[in-house]
Amino acid sequence: MYPLEILTGVRQVKEFPPFRLDTDNQCLWRGNQRVALTPKAFAVLSYLVHRSGSLVSQNEMLDSLWPDTFVQPEVLKTHILDVRTALGDSAKNPVFIETMPRRGYRFIANVQEVNQTPQVMLPRPGPAKFIGRTKELQQLGDFLEKAKGGTRQIVFVAGEIGVGKTTLIDMFEQQALATDADVRVIRGQCVEGFGTPEPYYPILEALGHLLRGQDGDQLAEILATRAPTWLAKFPSLLKPEHRETLHHEIMGATKERMLREICEALEAITANKTVVLILEDVHWVESSTVDFFDVLSVRRIREQLMVVATFRPVHLALVQHPLKAVKQRLLVHGLCQELVVDTFSEIEVREYLTGKCGHGPLPDGFAELIYRHSDGNPMFIVAILDYLRESGLLSDEQPWHLNVPVSEIDLEVPSSLRRMLELHIDRRLTEEERLALEAGSACGISFFSNVGAYVAEMTPDRFEHICEIFADRRQLIYSLDAFAMPDGTVTPRYQFVHTFYREVFYRRIAPGRCARMHKRAAECLESHFSEQSVTIAVELAWHFEKSFEWAKAVQYLQLVAENEAKRGAYSEATSVLQHALELVAKLPEPENTKGKARLLEKLNTL
Repeated sequence: MYPLEILTGVRQVKEFPPFRLDTDNQCLWRGNQRVALTPKAFAVLSYLVHRSGSLVSQNEMLDSLWPDTFVQPEVLKTHILDVRTALGDSAKNPVFIETMPRRGYRFIANVQEVNQTPQVMLPRPGPAKFIGRTKELQQLGDFLEKAKGGTRQIVFVAGEIGVGKTTLIDMFEQQALATDADVRVIRGQCVEGFGTPEPYYPILEALGHLLRGQDGDQLAEILATRAPTWLAKFPSLLKPEHRETLHHEIMGATKERMLREICEALEAITANKTVVLILEDVHWVESSTVDFFDVLSVRRIREQLMVVATFRPVHLALVQHPLKAVKQRLLVHGLCQELVVDTFSEIEVREYLTGKCGHGPLPDGFAELIYRHSDGNPMFIVAILDYLRESGLLSDEQPWHLNVPVSEIDLEVPSSLRRMLELHIDRRLTEEERLALEAGSACGISFFSNVGAYVAEMTPDRFEHICEIFADRRQLIYSLDAFAMPDGTVTPRYQFVHTFYREVFYRRIAPGRCARMHKRAAECLESHFSEQSVTIAVELAWHFEKSFEWAKAVQYLQLVAENEAKRGAYSEATSVLQHALELVAKLPEPENTKGKARLLEKLNTL
């Protein structure tokens, strides 16, 4: 039984269609769906919405949202980007947040205030139905019980982008707070900055939330006696008579002293209550916070503390990442736990969609379509559903129904997801890496290494080296079995992890360059397959068509049609020849007339 919460008065909700901002519950909604935002990103959005139409300077936001901490402007830019991604907004063509160069930001969407009067004595809602994460939620609950018993817990939660790490942590937090009044949950967010990150930034952010809570005075006293170097980071909490004394005491404080003090402070804070410290996206963590994990783990004391750190494995796979060695050492010595959040299975995708659909049945083939194009990634699933609604292909009135047959749906990368992936490409990949993966995308969802190298105009060894780096991390692409070509060449093969990734890289290629890439791919395949080119006639026809080589495309389409006819697939052969007729029309005379006559003759013989 969850505790009752007496709700009185009127709750103010800000609406800027299709979104709704509930500041009381710190939730952003799109229709009936909650939009995931980190606490600090929500605070940035809320600050702008409440000042809609007005210019808000960077300094004003930094002073208001980080009042006791020095924060670089790049941190604010990162949160603005997170908000724009959640809203599907663009800095170049803004609908919600306008950037005023060198001045700040302005929320430009029309905002309406809606009064919502809640019922009295409503039960506080417990965790919603949680598809596919029951096991992980139970594991976190078990770790929390150990922490309550005085056995410190350090838990690393691993999962790729969009897989639902934050949602899992949100559900765990709701469950922990709803079932035990003596549990306190504080959260800090690591951010990807362009300058040097502030030491201990996520821990300072988490402590700031605690200091502003109902036990803030008690915590300030603990910091004053146990961790004065940390109290100095929150100058607004210092009494005037203590400031000069504290200034002299902490002058020249070392990193080792700060680490010792925060550990002692946490020991005192958790003496009577269990504290859950959540640090999100530690793949962006700075070295000082890495040292915090290391020092905290070896302290041989009992304390009611649970540290939960989320990260993306692909980033920690980097050789130079500061947290990689520390986490591995803690795992080997049994000083931490690792929990992996995977994508949904096809059954779980169907269960999720059935829950969203209501009581009616899902359209035939719909769950299979969503799973095939999302690979079970929750973020991709949501993006696909939004795209289907916005494009008019899906009507989500109960029960759901599709306005076209499943077979006619050609899914593209939703714009919000594309922007996020392009941002990752621009920030994380070198020019050479982008070129290699663009060449791979021109070859298709899967590609031969030697063909990709020829398309990219790289040496085979260099191209393969780049692909192996990504494949080892399973970042963007992964390895397939090596392939022996008819001319005796043995080449590695790779495939994009998701069709979305391939499409994003492919769309970045300029039209003229794209045509040249397809022509190089076709020429390379022809040379390796030689007399056996009939076995890859479909691929060759596609590449030549994309490179505007109509005659060669028609040549291979005829081979495809012959193969279909030999296996009795006359309907498919007819369709291929009809497409060849469309391409023949693009040829000049007399090739046009001669080619059309040959194709019509072949059609009459089917």
